[in-house]
Amino acid sequence: MTLPEIHRALLPHLPDLARELLPGGAQSNGHWKSETLEVDLKTGIWHDSESQEDGDILDLIASVRMLPLGKAATWATEWLGPPADPPVSVAPATEAQLDRQMRRVALGLPVNDGEFDPLEVGFKSKDETVWRHGTKAFTYRSATGSIIGYSVLFENGQILPLRIIDGKPKWTGWKHPALKPIYNLHLLAQRPESPVIICGSEPAADAASRLFPDASALSWLGRASNVSSCDWTPIADRISDDPSAKYPDGTWANPGGRIILWPDASKPGREAMLYLKARFPSALMVRTEDLPDGWNLALPAPQGIAVQALFDAAGLEDPAPKADDPAPFRLLGHDESGFFYHSHLSGHLVHFTASEHTELNLQLIAPDSYWLSKGFHNEHSTGVDYKAVAKHLIALQLASGHFDTAKVRGLGCWVESAPQGNDSIVFHAGDRLFVNGIETPIIQHRSDYIYPRRRTIAVDFSRVATSAEGQLLLDICDLMPWAPNQLPWAFAAWHFLAPIAGALDWRPPGWVCGPSKAGKSWIFSNFTSPLIGDSLFKILSATTAPGVRQGLSCDALPVAGDEIEPNSPHSQKRIAGLCDLVRQATSETGGSIYHGTTDGTGRSYRIRSCFLFSSIVPGMLETADENRFAKFEFCVRDDQDAFERLAALCLRIPDIAPAIRARAIRLVREIRLAARIFTRAVARAARDSRKGQQFGSFAAGAWMLIHDTPPTPEQAEAWCATINWNLIGHDSSDDDATRAIDVLMAYRSYIQDNDGRRHDHTVGELIDLYYSDATPSDPRQPFAYDALMRLGVHPMANRRIDVAVRWPELQRVFSGTQFSDHWAHNLRQVQGASDTVFKASGNRSIRAIRIPL
Repeated sequence: MTLPEIHRALLPHLPDLARELLPGGAQSNGHWKSETLEVDLKTGIWHDSESQEDGDILDLIASVRMLPLGKAATWATEWLGPPADPPVSVAPATEAQLDRQMRRVALGLPVNDGEFDPLEVGFKSKDETVWRHGTKAFTYRSATGSIIGYSVLFENGQILPLRIIDGKPKWTGWKHPALKPIYNLHLLAQRPESPVIICGSEPAADAASRLFPDASALSWLGRASNVSSCDWTPIADRISDDPSAKYPDGTWANPGGRIILWPDASKPGREAMLYLKARFPSALMVRTEDLPDGWNLALPAPQGIAVQALFDAAGLEDPAPKADDPAPFRLLGHDESGFFYHSHLSGHLVHFTASEHTELNLQLIAPDSYWLSKGFHNEHSTGVDYKAVAKHLIALQLASGHFDTAKVRGLGCWVESAPQGNDSIVFHAGDRLFVNGIETPIIQHRSDYIYPRRRTIAVDFSRVATSAEGQLLLDICDLMPWAPNQLPWAFAAWHFLAPIAGALDWRPPGWVCGPSKAGKSWIFSNFTSPLIGDSLFKILSATTAPGVRQGLSCDALPVAGDEIEPNSPHSQKRIAGLCDLVRQATSETGGSIYHGTTDGTGRSYRIRSCFLFSSIVPGMLETADENRFAKFEFCVRDDQDAFERLAALCLRIPDIAPAIRARAIRLVREIRLAARIFTRAVARAARDSRKGQQFGSFAAGAWMLIHDTPPTPEQAEAWCATINWNLIGHDSSDDDATRAIDVLMAYRSYIQDNDGRRHDHTVGELIDLYYSDATPSDPRQPFAYDALMRLGVHPMANRRIDVAVRWPELQRVFSGTQFSDHWAHNLRQVQGASDTVFKASGNRSIRAIRIPL
């Protein structure tokens, strides 16, 4: 008897055989269990959970009896005894055979009694307690046609290789460095002239064989990710350099060299075929991108799709890319710190050093499928050869030239200059652009400038504010509690222009000032904040210039800060830094701020924002700042009716704010032209070019709030003639002496009342408190004198103060300002000032400067 015959003869007697071989065991649920060993009494397959050994019934006999396989077969033959005489009629099927046949019929499989069936080989992992059997198997053959194994599919979707080793089935695969076999490999030798179709799975290959009987349909063992571990040498030997070549009569010049790659309609399926396309560039690819996800040849054709048409179209030129298909990234160039990319996946700018071009980092600019489509495949896996990708990108970046950070533009409104004056107005809303009012995806805008994705800010062009609504904005500003000789129209203009600051040649800053309870914070919260909306970059009193630079980055957003008080040397120094930033941001000179970094590469900033600060007294210390900032001064107004009218109108701000911003963006070209016209007109009317520059943009904003076209030069001059420019803006009379007094008055100190409570006040507020004649008197009034004396300021009769010349606290007041070394000299220049002496504690005589207020 042969070994298979002995095996079949033993199957009906497995319970008795197991009882003899393993007498310490017991039968349970169709299995014989003995300690760590378990035998399937239907198939004879056994498994030892401790040693992890398994095999068929003859292997069990050899293992238990410690016999070679040949002698184990002899022992089994003797144990069976002599065969009975063959019956005259066909014997009925055994119970095991019937059970097997019924199970196969239930699975829809043919009854192939007498042949080896891979579905009869049970499988059980280390953690499983029940043997499982496959539901479908695909036969793998060598080039000569002999069976070398099977790919077995289980009910749970698991796919396992079952190899034939030394004539026996083994649940083992082709481990590295061995390569997995090709499904239907034997067809290549049998059909040397037939075209080859490589499919993504065995069922798809079987379907291709039925649909295209003249072709050899192949696949590989395992799933899509296993494609690189297959032995594709037979394909490399067969493929033609020009598979599309035909003879004049239309026949294929080398039909056997035509390789058609037919991917499943899924991302893994297409990536697997991209790997093969990279290995065999002349292979022809069937396009499945537009087919239902998950479809393959083993499934019915989608409605309206002809499978033959897909086959015939293989290898034709890819259709032109769609207009909305962006490139995965944009090369920006390099500088001393590394290489820059604009990722169209995220929309962000990405920076890598040479060593940071790693697999995970490069996912930020393109997916694996992109690199595979470009041929960067790893020969040892289905993945990408990222080392080759890195070298390729670095070479391209070096050829791209130096990266210019000035080309990066963030949130806000920008002008893209063009020949013949055909400038484009671009508003960057964070997740999209509006180019000349037309919404445009960021990655579709073609420009020399780079617009990275930023946080989204609201913009709505569905309704643009009318001139009547612009007049409403001016009316609201007129109702605010202004001190004499102020500019309500300029305050309205700042809020109109601030959202389009990046598009202006001059970005006018403003400083709101006034005493406590003048309503500065209320106006900031109820007018400025809702009118500018979520594009407003709000800062607090402790904010520094580096913080603003880094927070804005490349954005051109309005910046507003409340309570920016110069009340200490430290705060004065911080405000001086902010004023430096404002000076750089004000004019469009093309200049940048440069700061050194620890790595020696340096960093540049270009700020394009309109600034608005608020404090009790302005914190500008330099003449250059006073020539830039427009001072908006409020006063305390005891008029409840006026406040209620103002509050009622401010309730309308949230409704009109989006339309006001839309009007500014729509009229950018007109506003820019109006600013140039008004700059000249104000300079002539004020006879001061600095005022023309400072207030020309404000005048343009006020005009365009209520007009749809720029003024003529004559209209601008007529408008300017209605304003007394001598009372507006920086005056030469505001000399160093006056500014030194302003610094002193803005300095913050404190008093402590009888209850031990601390009250912070500026020097100016302490002086007002001391001279106050309010009835009843303020309980803090007696303490104001002590607080002033602590600073070296002696209040005298008739609103005069004696300022001690040498006083440590006064040195701290002026420290960090332009007056730090000669403040006493500057105070002596105040009109009416004189030298004097006053008596301090201990009857000390203190030299001082008496200054009338």
